[in-house]
Amino acid sequence: RVFVLPATPQALSFGICGEPPSRTFSTSDLKQHPVPRWYKDAKLGIFIHWGLYAVPGWAVKNHTHNGEEVDSVTTFTHMPFAEWYYNTMRLEGSPTKDYHAKMYDNMPYLGFVPMFNDQMRSWDPDAWATLFRYAGAKYVVLTTKHHDGFTLWPSEVPNPHREPKDQHIARDVVHELTSAARDAGLEMGLYYSGGFDWSFEDRIPGLRSSELRPDMPDTDEYAQYCDAHIKELMRRYRPAILWNDINYPEKSKPERLLQLFVDYFNEFCPQGTVNNRWGLPQSGFAGDFGTPEYSKVSEVRAQKWELCRGIGNSFGYNRNEAESDMLSGTDLIALLVDVTAKNGNLLIDVGPDAKGAISELLQRPLKALGAWMAVNAEAIHGTVPFLEPGLVPQSDVRYTTAKGKVFCIVLKSDPAAATVLLPVRLHSETVVSWLGVTGAVQWNLSHSGNGVAVTTPSGSAPAPFVIVLTHPSVPVAQAVQVLV
Repeated sequence: RVFVLPATPQALSFGICGEPPSRTFSTSDLKQHPVPRWYKDAKLGIFIHWGLYAVPGWAVKNHTHNGEEVDSVTTFTHMPFAEWYYNTMRLEGSPTKDYHAKMYDNMPYLGFVPMFNDQMRSWDPDAWATLFRYAGAKYVVLTTKHHDGFTLWPSEVPNPHREPKDQHIARDVVHELTSAARDAGLEMGLYYSGGFDWSFEDRIPGLRSSELRPDMPDTDEYAQYCDAHIKELMRRYRPAILWNDINYPEKSKPERLLQLFVDYFNEFCPQGTVNNRWGLPQSGFAGDFGTPEYSKVSEVRAQKWELCRGIGNSFGYNRNEAESDMLSGTDLIALLVDVTAKNGNLLIDVGPDAKGAISELLQRPLKALGAWMAVNAEAIHGTVPFLEPGLVPQSDVRYTTAKGKVFCIVLKSDPAAATVLLPVRLHSETVVSWLGVTGAVQWNLSHSGNGVAVTTPSGSAPAPFVIVLTHPSVPVAQAVQVLV
């Protein structure tokens, strides 16, 4: 089968990257780069891991995120991330290696290239963008090159270690999804694996310091390759987020990498932002925001951060996962609320199959979140934490604030109770209302003295729900005191 690249792709709109710069940067003052307002306000992004690994779409069930203690070798041989298929299929003792032998007769990994090109012809980027927007997301981050080295755009930068037919996808997925996302009012971010590229370091990983770790390429050839890719992505697609993973070639640090950032902020996206996975020292510019993964942040943080994780236990599509392995709609809502109230963004991942289909197991939580956001987005988008940095919420209530309102988001509550206990002290004239319910509701001091009892209005939805506090004359920061 012959695939022909379109000669002239449709011109892209630039989204937030079309806005003019408010200042310019040099390598010496990058540390002063602010996190852009649009990113602070967005709160929710969709992460997409899609690539050759979507064809087999298989990994073992979770062994690393459920609290089970495993040794470092098992961590890699029983890797639950399906996007690591190329690495895991080569490890002795790996169920993925056995699966690959049974299903594909030990076919080389790059044998998936024509299969992927064929299967993804029915992919509809507009359907993705519509779903993500309904869920309440404000931005999308796509894997342009994962650790297997295969790119989702027709790069003009040659990979010296692969035949041209095995270097990139036939369709320009980055262009098509960027166009669809921006048409839907979403900003577009691009993920790039700078730390791992198994087309440059293709040795089967071995034991090193008692740990099984893939080798990171550390040659000037690879550094120049990555630099050229980043420049090409910036020039072609104007991403609103540069999202690097694992590390970045040491040969490019710090001078060449910092100059890439300067060019990005000054020329390609003045309102852009970059994450912190470049391996730069914290004493200088290390990125705009932190990126904890599959973890829980306990306290409100002063600095912006972004939690990334899958709806299930894999970023890439894993046909082995069931509904019991996924976040429920209620789980996803509670996660977004908790992250938002602690000054974070949630980058929630979906792994499409090779046809570009997002399974119902992944769509259901997103649609439940979208239905909740249709009523309660005011308590999420454009808010800041009401609690001071360093404080840890001590109840099933989370607090955000914006435009003279305090949003008390109740994560759990007895649906049969006539009142809801809020652990707060209120000024006597504080007005209490409920998102999704018209008019004010009654409140009284609780008999135990540990907060106020808010009357549950008729027609209110079950938790999570949002109680709104305002005051006609006093700033809400003075009218509301949270008991922590």
